[in-house]
Order: sequence, then structure tokens, then C-alpha cells
Amino acid sequence: MQEYIWKATIYLESHDTVALEEEAFEQNTDDEGPEPETPIGRAGNVYVLPGSERFPTGAIECDAEHSGYEVTTLTADGRYAGTTDQFKIKMYAGSEWTEYSVLNNPGKNRGRKEWDRYLSVEALNDEPVSYIRIEHVSGTNGWQIATVFVRHMCTNKIYEFNCGGCWIDRPHIPYRNIKRTSIY
Repeated sequence: MQEYIWKATIYLESHDTVALEEEAFEQNTDDEGPEPETPIGRAGNVYVLPGSERFPTGAIECDAEHSGYEVTTLTADGRYAGTTDQFKIKMYAGSEWTEYSVLNNPGKNRGRKEWDRYLSVEALNDEPVSYIRIEHVSGTNGWQIATVFVRHMCTNKIYEFNCGGCWIDRPHIPYRNIKRTSIY
């Protein structure tokens, strides 16, 4: 799990930015040795966080279409880590909490050792996200989270919340507040 985090790799399912990612990579052709082998996520597209030559840097123009947070989660690799239960998330930034947003995509979500991306969290401000709260909404199977990345769609800042394989499992642990561990 640590190799994913230290390589600062996020897996996104968006095909809109593939051309930008490839263009940014082609522009940086310094001969620095072979490219490190990067595992491919379920979506097949690999993006590296800012600071790497393979990520198009800079914020996008803020408007109604691009405001908010993009949440990318990595489910831990424990025996029962994955789940199909419902979960929701909210962010704490600038001394206020966002409203909850359900973490749900069409098809399979939160598979063991798999990345999932969600785009539905509304941003209240441009302040750094300090905490996230993930709550188990329904079902009886918990979720073991390896790490969560939150990207502010306007500022392009990426916040990491690594809880080291923490569990969220109703009724004993119905929610968890996770403190930010890094900013990219």
C-alpha cells in the first residue's frame, strides 16, 4: 500500500483529461532513465499527483461545472476490506463542514485493493480540507479504507487522508473522522 502512496498515484476514470496527461508527458522528454513501473487501476488510466512530470498542473477555471471536490479512495487489502454497502462523505475546510455526499458509482464500488473515484462533493470555499468524515449509511458489511485523496476542482490542490487501514462498520464504528496527512 505504501508504494502507491509514495509514488503519489491516483487512478481516475475520466477520459476527458487523457489527452492533457499524454501531452504533458510528451513535453517532458528528459532522459532520466526508464519510467517507473506503475500499477494500472480498474479504469486503466494512471495519473500522478502534481510535482510529477506526468500530471497537467494548474487549476482549472472555476465555474458551476467545475466547483467541488473529486474524491478518490483506495480500499485496503484486508480479507474483508471491500463492501457494497452505502457510505457518505463530507469535508471540513475553513471551519465549516460541507453537506454529506453519497459515495456511489454505477456498478461495483469499494472492491478489495481497488481505486474508486467520486465527483459529487460540493466545495464551500477554497480553504484547505483539514478533515473528512465518512459514514456507513446502510448495510452490515464494513469498509476498510487504505487512503483517500480529495482534489479541489478549482484550486487543483490534492489532500491525502491516510488512515492506515481504518474500519468503518455499523453499529460499532458508524463513522470516522480522518485527519489530513499530506497536501500535494
